[in-house]
Amino acid sequence: MFKLQIVHRFVLAPLLLGALASPCLAQSRGGNDCFLARNVSNFSSPDASTVYLRVGANQFWKLDLMENCLRLTRRGHIGIRANGASPWICRPIQATITNRTPGATRRCSVTGMRRLTPDEVAAIPSGLRP
Repeated sequence: MFKLQIVHRFVLAPLLLGALASPCLAQSRGGNDCFLARNVSNFSSPDASTVYLRVGANQFWKLDLMENCLRLTRRGHIGIRANGASPWICRPIQATITNRTPGATRRCSVTGMRRLTPDEVAAIPSGLRP
């Protein structure tokens, strides 16, 4: 089975100030355009350049990766890291996927992300649904 590792980087003062002033925080509550890296509970990867995430109990996201992230679909440890001081991920540039396999850790840049609709989630084959 896959192990999911969530990587967080916290800087307290900027985090607190950024959270109070960030428009992303409001969007994440109302429009659900953002998610917290720590709320990712599972993942699946149909190929080396796509990652599906389950966030919380019933949100699903699709992430597109800049390059093929070798061995992403194989056993290993996958992590998601929020880049910058904020733990919120609202844009692709704010996230990095890490894939740790024996002997190597690969960092994969995210180029696209979007929350999936219920119909899109239903269309994911059951074996690939996170």
